[in-house]
Amino acid sequence: MEPGSGEPPFPPNHVKKNNDHSSDHIAPTNMLERVLHKAVQDPALHGKMFRLILDSELILIVPADQPLLKQGADRFTAENPLQVSRFADAGGPFCPVFTSLTAADRKISLLPNRKEFKAVGISARAALQLVYDGETPVRLISQGPAQFFLPPEAIKALLDGDLTEADPNEREQRRTTLTEIDATSLPPRLLDGIRKFCDTRPVPLGVYAFVAQLPDSEEWDYKTIHFFLWLRETDRSFYNDFQLMAQSLGQGFDVTVNVTSPESLDFITSTTPLWPIIETPETHD
Repeated sequence: MEPGSGEPPFPPNHVKKNNDHSSDHIAPTNMLERVLHKAVQDPALHGKMFRLILDSELILIVPADQPLLKQGADRFTAENPLQVSRFADAGGPFCPVFTSLTAADRKISLLPNRKEFKAVGISARAALQLVYDGETPVRLISQGPAQFFLPPEAIKALLDGDLTEADPNEREQRRTTLTEIDATSLPPRLLDGIRKFCDTRPVPLGVYAFVAQLPDSEEWDYKTIHFFLWLRETDRSFYNDFQLMAQSLGQGFDVTVNVTSPESLDFITSTTPLWPIIETPETHD
């Protein structure tokens, strides 16, 4: 099925068939679904979700008459292609990818032309390679109401090994003049997200925020927030997950995430951290 062919999209989760008494509150069937249900609302879990995606079997929808190889779907080649079904709705074309066979079978059962389709399980990397065409987004659909939108660039990033881990030492460091940001000037959701994230991950010693001086100017660039992490150790997952969270919650700003260097540590730590929260002692006259 080609994108935009006019075929009906998957009905919303609350749509029920006759005598179907199921509800939106369906329990997740695996760890990926449990994390996805929370990650839809919590960007701090995006990195963990992406790692689970790549470690999971994903379910694709294919035409019912699609012959399957005995060796499994991973063995499909250019000579023996797997024809992945795509759909379209008011939001445009998309490719549905499911986190469990239960989720896929339930969605197929809600389609008016359900006999035309079947579900097939395949390793995540093989599935993402099949659905990636540079144009069509993926809707990662779980058991229950949770869905996660993956644009083509995110699919390519996962295939390239990004979004799951990141090396802070690979980031280009440039000398610039910085001034610290008062915590109260940050968007509340961003500040709260950073503090909750660090409370649950025993990796950072401190998190700091700055703005930089504009080139050839004495003005400050308040459109870009520069976060600096003082870490106990190099943790590629923590650094990756912090970046994803900060960039998601910092919408409206350009966000960079850096780690302290021996040269910058004295200056960075002389400022007030966003985390941990340092209580200012009360003064009495």
